[in-house]
Amino acid sequence: MTFLVRVVNGCIEEVVNGKVRRTYGSNIVDAATDGAIVAAVTSSGSVAEYQDGKLRRNYGSSAAQVQVAGGLVAVTLDDGRVQRYENGNRLRSH
Repeated sequence: MTFLVRVVNGCIEEVVNGKVRRTYGSNIVDAATDGAIVAAVTSSGSVAEYQDGKLRRNYGSSAAQVQVAGGLVAVTLDDGRVQRYENGNRLRSH
């Protein structure tokens, strides 16, 4: 099963095996997934974390880009620094 997310008109679109499964969120700028959770950057610069299409939590500020791997969320900030989060808690900033 191929699972990916993309941002279309400010919403997250989940695509499974080439077909749109569902859309959710609003004012989304960037999104990424590891297959279990979807993390997205909103237009206000915060990170929104979704699971099964439902919002779990919001955190962070000044975010520009997001990556997800193994439940860890890496957020690139506007100034180029990277912050890592697990379960909404900041682990490291560099």
